[in-house]
Amino acid sequence: TDKHNTHRIINFTQVASYQTTIMPSSSTSSLLLAARWISKAKRVVVLTGAGISEESGVPTYRGVVASSGAPGEDARTKSPLWDGLRGSVGVLLFGTKVGWLLAPSRAWEQYVDRLLRPILLARPNPAHRALVDLEQLHTSKEIPIITQNVDGLHSLAGSSNVLEVHGTVRQHRCTWNHSLVDIDPEHVKSSNRLPSCPQCWFGAVRPRVVLFGESLPFQTWVQAFDEVSNLATDDVLLVVGTSAQVQPVASLPQLALERGATVIEVNASTEPEITRQLVYYMHDGDNNITASSTRWVPEHQLVHVLGQKAGVVLPQLVELIKQEMERISNEEQKTSKHG
Repeated sequence: TDKHNTHRIINFTQVASYQTTIMPSSSTSSLLLAARWISKAKRVVVLTGAGISEESGVPTYRGVVASSGAPGEDARTKSPLWDGLRGSVGVLLFGTKVGWLLAPSRAWEQYVDRLLRPILLARPNPAHRALVDLEQLHTSKEIPIITQNVDGLHSLAGSSNVLEVHGTVRQHRCTWNHSLVDIDPEHVKSSNRLPSCPQCWFGAVRPRVVLFGESLPFQTWVQAFDEVSNLATDDVLLVVGTSAQVQPVASLPQLALERGATVIEVNASTEPEITRQLVYYMHDGDNNITASSTRWVPEHQLVHVLGQKAGVVLPQLVELIKQEMERISNEEQKTSKHG
C-alpha cells in the first residue's frame, strides 16, 4: 500500500451492542430449548466469566458478591475486587504492572489477601462439574472452555480443554526475567510475605495473569478466537456467568451469531447481556468512524436462561440434554427398524 494514500484505507470492525431486548414469549421453556439446541449441535464451545466461580467463593470484580454462608467468613475478602475505595487501591497496586514494579510487597499483600487466598480455598461448584459432565456426554468431545477466570477451577473440576485467556493465579513469574516461580500454597495460606525469584533474587514475583493495560496471551487468544470463528449454523456457543463487557472477549458471542451459530446465555441477572443486534462501523485510516450499519440475527439464534445462578441451571441443563439425546437416539432406532 502507498504510504501517502493510507488515509483512503477503509476498515470494517464489528463491535458488540448490549442494548436490552425482550425475547418473544414461548410455551417452550428457554432451558428446554437450550437443551434441544445443544443436543443436536455438531460442535459446542463454552465461554465463562466470573459469575460461574462466584458460588465457589471467588470474588467477582464488580457488583454484589453472594455469601457462601461459611462460618467466620471475612466480608472484606468477599467484597468485589475493584469496587469502592479499597477496590481502587487494589487496582493501582496488584491490578496494574506499575503497582508490581513500584510497590511489589504491598501489591503481593493485597493480591494474596483479596484474590489468591480465596481462590486457593475455593473448590469447583456444581456449574463447573456440570460442564465436565457435558463434555463426557456430548458427541463432539473435548468441548473447548474459553474462560476469563484466573482461578483454574475448570481444570480442577476435570475439564480437558480450557483456554484461560486472562491467565491463571496458579502460575507465577518473576517481574524481571519472566521465569516461572513455584509458590507453596500452604505458605500463601498463612503468610503475606513476598517471595523472591530463586534465579535472580532481584525481581518480584507476580501472578501470571493479564493486568490492566497488558495484552492477552497471544496463542491462547488466537486459539479461542478460532474456536468461535469456526462455529457454523449447527453449532452452539454456551455463554455462562459473564457480563460480556470486557473486550476483546466480549466480541465472541457476537462473532458466533455472525457465523450463524446459536448462542445460549446463562446468567443470574434478569436482563440479557447479549442481544441479536450486530452493529458494524466503517473506519478510515485514522480510525475515525465514517459510517455504520445494523443487522439483526434471527430470534432462534439467541436463547436466554436468566435469573438463576449457573450452579442451579447447568446441572438441570445437562440432565435435560441427556434426556433429549436419549429421545433422539430412540427415534433413530425406531426409524432404522422401520426402514
